[in-house]
Amino acid sequence: MVAVADLLDERVKERADEFNIENVYKLNELLRQTENELVFNLTVPGSHTRPDVAILEAVKHVYNELSLAH
Repeated sequence: MVAVADLLDERVKERADEFNIENVYKLNELLRQTENELVFNLTVPGSHTRPDVAILEAVKHVYNELSLAH
């Protein structure tokens, strides 16, 4: 894992520290990074649609644990 993003600044920092990830972004910042080709969307299933569409529009692969959208 090379980067982490979240809507909440304090939560993203906690996860980055927990898993020793140095790159911390907001979603739109993450999607502008050209070296990232795959994004794991770990939001709750009811919230998948907006991030998934943004990820796909940024011409990146998206992975969800459950359905693409509800």
